[in-house]
Amino acid sequence: MLGGEPKGISLHDICRKLRLRPRDRLLDIGCGWGALILHAASHHGARCVGITLSLPQAEVARERLRIAGLNGHCRGKSFGLPCH
Repeated sequence: MLGGEPKGISLHDICRKLRLRPRDRLLDIGCGWGALILHAASHHGARCVGITLSLPQAEVARERLRIAGLNGHCRGKSFGLPCH
């Protein structure tokens, strides 16, 4: 499911439980397609960084943030681990 919400709990519920307020910072490790950072920035005014191991997911997350006009509030990063 591309960019969908986690099953059983909504992104709004997660942000509410975190008590996110404008200008709070959120680090999402394992951000996948960036759904949580996109929601937290657009609906709660948080400044977010999302980290994923998947380059394709990071590229999609960055594009979604760009389209939403949230580049100044969020960053999506990808960190590939070397395979040995």
